[in-house]
Amino acid sequence: MKKNFTARLIILSIFFIIISVFFLTVYNIYVFNEYKEMLIKKETKRYINKQKNIIEGKVKFITSIFEAKSLDLEDMLKEKIKTRINNAVILSNKIIDEYKDKTTSAELKLMLINIFQNVKYKNKNEYIFITDINTERILVHANKRILGKKVSGLSQIELNELRSLKDSDGIFHKIRFPKPSGIDKKYEKLIYLRKIKHFNWLIGTGIYLDDIQKELKLQNLKILQRLKKDNKHYLFLFELYKQKINDNYGKIILHQGNSSLKGQLLSLNTPIKRKNKYRNEYLSLLNEYGEGFVTYYYPKGTSSTLHKKMSFFFLIKDLSWVVGTGFYFDDLQKEIDSITKNINVQIENYILTAVYIAIFLSFLTSLVFYFISRKIAATINSYARDIKQSNKDLIKQKNVFKTLYEKSADGIIMLNEGANIIGCNQAVLKILKYKNKDDFLILNVYDISPLKQKKGEKSFEKWNKYIEICIQKKSTNFEWLFLQKNGKKVWCDITLTQIKLDDKTVVHIVLRDISSKKYLESEMQKQQIVLAQQSKKSAMGDMIGNIAHQWRQPLNNVSLLIHYLRDNCLNMNEKEIHKDVENCMIQLNYMSKTIDDFTNFIHPNKAKEHFNLEDTFIKVSTIISAQFNDKNIKISKNIEKINMYGIENELMQVIINILNNSRDALLSNKIENKMIFIDAYAKNEEIIIKIKDNAGGINNAIITRIFEPYFTTKKEHEGVGIGLYMVEEIIEKELNGKILVKNVEYEYENKIFKGAEFSIHLTL
Repeated sequence: MKKNFTARLIILSIFFIIISVFFLTVYNIYVFNEYKEMLIKKETKRYINKQKNIIEGKVKFITSIFEAKSLDLEDMLKEKIKTRINNAVILSNKIIDEYKDKTTSAELKLMLINIFQNVKYKNKNEYIFITDINTERILVHANKRILGKKVSGLSQIELNELRSLKDSDGIFHKIRFPKPSGIDKKYEKLIYLRKIKHFNWLIGTGIYLDDIQKELKLQNLKILQRLKKDNKHYLFLFELYKQKINDNYGKIILHQGNSSLKGQLLSLNTPIKRKNKYRNEYLSLLNEYGEGFVTYYYPKGTSSTLHKKMSFFFLIKDLSWVVGTGFYFDDLQKEIDSITKNINVQIENYILTAVYIAIFLSFLTSLVFYFISRKIAATINSYARDIKQSNKDLIKQKNVFKTLYEKSADGIIMLNEGANIIGCNQAVLKILKYKNKDDFLILNVYDISPLKQKKGEKSFEKWNKYIEICIQKKSTNFEWLFLQKNGKKVWCDITLTQIKLDDKTVVHIVLRDISSKKYLESEMQKQQIVLAQQSKKSAMGDMIGNIAHQWRQPLNNVSLLIHYLRDNCLNMNEKEIHKDVENCMIQLNYMSKTIDDFTNFIHPNKAKEHFNLEDTFIKVSTIISAQFNDKNIKISKNIEKINMYGIENELMQVIINILNNSRDALLSNKIENKMIFIDAYAKNEEIIIKIKDNAGGINNAIITRIFEPYFTTKKEHEGVGIGLYMVEEIIEKELNGKILVKNVEYEYENKIFKGAEFSIHLTL
């Protein structure tokens, strides 16, 4: 049995190795082929782009040479005709100067006409002509038939322009005029004109533009013929006829690839459709864009075999020439064949390697499994023993867990998805005063909760919110008010955890009775209220003294006014009496406002309301100003008008406590110029209130303890140490802010001061 198991295991492993290697090899061959196709596409694109750049650059280089040659030739010919006329004018002026006093004007004119009429040039189309500006008649011309006739080809505006020429000026002009050998056909001609002032003649010569074009074509052709032949990118040049001649649209002028094609006429109606197609294609490109690439099949050199080719055609419009060159795709095929060969070699090597690996792994696996199989039986027997022991351990652990579950001091409840109780331990029954577990298991969580939790929230809605948080975070902790069976409410600390039990989602609740903790918190809150009232009462004596001090002056003023009225009322009119009564009312209103501010401060009002921070400081000043003025303490305020929402009385108590603390420090340290600076402003969604003095600061050894309850540096009966403690409590718990304290050095009126700075940060 063991031998059959070992043999089957070895055969199965070898089969698995062979199948794995086979599929891996097939997959990698596919990958290599995909890679080969990608390389071929990439190489094809790179090769074509490179060749296109080469042939386009070559053609445009040739055309740029032609353009430069055209400009040079035109400039040269302009200079040529200009020189001819300048020399003719010099000769005319010289003859006129020499013979004007020796002969008549008519004889002198005739002499000049005969001289220039007999001037001949190599090109019969080049000649000198003279026109009388006064009569507008031709005096000298190569075509004798038009002598004596009026000038044609020039408008009246152009004639007026020519009449206004100065003696030394010349002008180039283009006209259309017949050639001497022609009759009616007119050709475009470039002429140069100057004035012979003595007779008010125009003398000129010119060149027909088609003669210039013929000369330019001849020179350009010589340039192309001198260029070195490039078998890969040979040049070709053909002329486009302006109108078809016997169904031919052009003629080959130069073909470096096959010189026998020179002079061949080009037609779109050849028997070869392929040839007609690509000729139509490049003619359309030239007609629309003046240049372009065309792919077609064409023989190499004198061979008749067709090869795929791409050429770039460029139309030189002025010459009606098309210059082009191209490249054959044969070299690209060589690159593709090289890539294919390399990839095929890699595939063959990979297949051989895969076979060797398969054989090696099969042998190695057989050897390994032979030894492994000998241990498998022993291992299985060992596992069987271990499983048996593990089952015993699990039973023991289950009993331990059951004991912990039932005997735990914390209550444990299991809820299903409908919030029904499906399990609990004895601790829960004890906390909620249930004697029978069966009575408890028929309830849901809402049956053991009051309708509303603290702050009036409905238990049903609040519990569902906590369940959603538990689902999102897997666990959550909070405090909850439960109902005991006798109807009494009990506070518990709750931890909810979502778990899987028998493939079902269950909410696991751990609860702990915190009623004692809640009772202590309640007592602590009451104690803090008492402390707050003590803090107000501790300052109340000073404030009453302040009010008494503030009332002394107004009472004196009222007393004086009353005595004055008593002694002088018989001698006073109604207006004077009314004025004195108004003064009395001003003093009494001031005293009334002082009492109102004091009453509002000591009144335990905890309601939040909208108030203005600047008004709050005005109320604080009303309460404490007399006491601080009496002690010569100067308060400098820089308060922004900020609207706030909160408990104004609490903020006033905080500010008064801090100011009283600064006052005591200034007095105990016997500071000469006693000053307190208050800044209040909004920044980054915060209200910041800074209060600093120049009392020298707080000892660094105790600065971290000043907010502790009953901590004070004052002598006995001077303070109980709850003022700053209550400041921190009010800011953090009632105003949801924070308070910081530090010692600072600052400059004021060119003097350096040191003192404590309290910073209050409240949410805007």
